[in-house]
Amino acid sequence: MGTTGTIILIVCVMAVALIATFWVGFSKENKEENAAYDAKPLAKWKRLLWIYAATLVAVVAVFFLLLRK
Repeated sequence: MGTTGTIILIVCVMAVALIATFWVGFSKENKEENAAYDAKPLAKWKRLLWIYAATLVAVVAVFFLLLRK
């Protein structure tokens, strides 16, 4: 896949992520307050940190794989 194809793929993934974010943000369930949501903020931050760390490692790995070609 060339540079143009990679850029198109990245833009498509970003567009899907943006649409999904708005879809969740404007959903009926999201507008209703949930008391249990604020119960364990530290656990949520830890899980989110692991997700971001794994994503970062995956992106860096793909970046270096693409550089080697």
